[in-house]
Amino acid sequence: MSRESAFTQLTIDEWRQSTMSFGKDVGKAAKISFIDRKIFARDGYPITCRLFNDQLPSDSPVFVFYPGCAFLFDFFKVNSVIASRIAKKAEIKVILVQFRLAPEYPVLTCLCDSYDAARYIALHSKSFGIDLRKFFIGGWCSGANAATFVSKIANETNEFIVRHQVLLGGNFDLSHSFRKFDEYEAQDTTVSRKLITHLAHLFYSMDSDKNPFFSPYWNKDFTNFPSTTLLCGEYDALRNDTEAYFEKLKAANIPVDKIVLEGQCHNEIVMQGLSSAGFDPAEMMAICLQRNL
Repeated sequence: MSRESAFTQLTIDEWRQSTMSFGKDVGKAAKISFIDRKIFARDGYPITCRLFNDQLPSDSPVFVFYPGCAFLFDFFKVNSVIASRIAKKAEIKVILVQFRLAPEYPVLTCLCDSYDAARYIALHSKSFGIDLRKFFIGGWCSGANAATFVSKIANETNEFIVRHQVLLGGNFDLSHSFRKFDEYEAQDTTVSRKLITHLAHLFYSMDSDKNPFFSPYWNKDFTNFPSTTLLCGEYDALRNDTEAYFEKLKAANIPVDKIVLEGQCHNEIVMQGLSSAGFDPAEMMAICLQRNL
């Protein structure tokens, strides 16, 4: 049996077991204050959120951060390290959201959890001590997808306003319609697009690779979409998605910046414990937040 064929035989529990060591080289969390809170989704499910820099004044900017986890894996601890570094460098409040996971729940539930959490935080801004005029969202990998979904629904409902998005290495187009940077993607030794796409087809319960809920590149209407900063590694296995999404937002006249992190791959953000990992993408996300305050 080929390795590729073997992949299709793995259960979600086997996949999770195989990723137990993921993030072992993420390095140390920033020494920063945090508290955990529960936010209730529309169906009453308690969503865990971790609020960093809770000691800051009651009119602080906030960055709602969605985790990189392929919507399948409990990488909350790893993403907590990332969020702590963003909070330390940006010197604002950062809230890490732990949405539910597929395949126990459809990915649409994971996305709705993301929106419900942001909505709750916005509607209870006094409780969180935040300034709604400086309400930022973003994430890494699947978290970047979650953030774009939140912005889309927030625009449609007008329940709150997203000031700016900061998105790192998002999988914005599962159909892989943009191929200009295939040679760069192929050099990512930490993950492959083929694997990510396979997991999505296997576990996401989606009807189409071009459904804009799962592939935000295929959104048809970007009216009033928030300004956005897109980041990706030079050799990110999903670089085509960032490049294509940048072009799509630019064509829709959305204020958008793109930062390509030289020499970096998709999982660089969880490799900061290695001496050769280079500049921390979490710190770059924080710098982008500071620029847009």
